[in-house]
Amino acid sequence: MRRLFALISAIALIATGCGNSDNAADTKKTRTVTIAGAKIAVPQTPKRIVVLWQPTLAAVTELGFRPVGATGDATANHGLAPYLPADYQTKSLTIVSNSSAPDDINLEKVSSLRPDLIIGVATGNKQYFATMNTLYWDSYNFLANMQVGLVYRDHRGNDGSFWSRGNGWVIAGIARVLKYLPQDDPKRMDFINTFKKMSTVLLMNQGADGLWRSNLLNANQYPNPETSGTGFFTFAFAWGVNNGILDKATYQPSAQKGWDGLVKNVDAAGKLGYVQAVGGAPGPATAGSSLPYAIGAFLLAGGEVAKF
Repeated sequence: MRRLFALISAIALIATGCGNSDNAADTKKTRTVTIAGAKIAVPQTPKRIVVLWQPTLAAVTELGFRPVGATGDATANHGLAPYLPADYQTKSLTIVSNSSAPDDINLEKVSSLRPDLIIGVATGNKQYFATMNTLYWDSYNFLANMQVGLVYRDHRGNDGSFWSRGNGWVIAGIARVLKYLPQDDPKRMDFINTFKKMSTVLLMNQGADGLWRSNLLNANQYPNPETSGTGFFTFAFAWGVNNGILDKATYQPSAQKGWDGLVKNVDAAGKLGYVQAVGGAPGPATAGSSLPYAIGAFLLAGGEVAKF
């Protein structure tokens, strides 16, 4: 999706997370700040800032930072002149809006800039949650097999199997949604029940080595392990245990087993192997196949397993 329904960062990220540092070139040092009730680690000296709310640009540039991306409109200077120093060159900014609507964020453009800090605004408007719920459950009801408890990749010939990474997106996405969804949201329990139902099915299909296969219900189709889906499932199980949603005695051993299996597939050079290539259905993977999206799932999993 290209629209960003809720911007959960705030200008406080700059004020508190980007404080003085003895080494301005060191972007690895972080500071934890609390934004909208969530703890977020931000770099002390960010180098690649994307600003998703135009008025914030003035504060960012006054603090001496030079963003790499910002929202803007279709006018000659993208409507940013009031928020920038007179000598600032807007051509040095990548505009991450779609068409002429500054609040219509192109997430692919944001991602391509490799930002180490994204600054937006927490609106407090719960209508964004309602919109998300409408879109989410419309999609889920279209793609889910309610009897099986898993989700198809799509209905373009890919509804004959349940793809590991595709279902990984779903269950890991639910965990991320629940982190921010208000406790009193009318759909919160639906998310929790779906999370639990998927977890039950996934638990039954975990391999003896702790890893899942690309085709969740037909492991023999591609018997090699698949680590991108495994990373997402391990993250989801560990997150569920750590947040009291999944039974610890049942799911913590499974999450630990998944993590141990992932670590065994990191080679001497630090590469995570057995990552299925970009696709839309189950497929093979080899010990030498490694891609960034699996590393993201691996890090999510490790971050939660470390809390055991």
